[in-house]
Amino acid sequence: MEEKTIIDFINTSFLTDDEKRTFIDLFEKEGATDSFYQALDAALAREVENRTTKALTATATISTGFDELSLELKQKKKALADALRLKIKAIPPTDLTSKDNLWDEYYLAIEDLNKKYLGKAQTVSSQAILQTVD
Repeated sequence: MEEKTIIDFINTSFLTDDEKRTFIDLFEKEGATDSFYQALDAALAREVENRTTKALTATATISTGFDELSLELKQKKKALADALRLKIKAIPPTDLTSKDNLWDEYYLAIEDLNKKYLGKAQTVSSQAILQTVD
């Protein structure tokens, strides 16, 4: 590999800026020696491992967050459905207008709940992803 290509490779790698400077200085000082490539390979492998760990942690955080949100959402929807059943029972069977109004309110409440939990899910995933960024 020619000098410019190696320096470009180091500059575009996902190593930290300090590591990039260190490897470029080492390369310019000693050249492309076996020890240089071994150290570079080790640093790249370490960074891949760090990034993999961060990604797995973010995935676990998102999964746990979504599980918690799903359970909470399910419980709130059940509470709304139970409340609807009680309200409908209190209405005379022939009062279809009141029943229709209750169903409309129920569907609006479900829609609002879904929007609220979508926002919470986006927050959970955003926070988890931001934790992976250096």
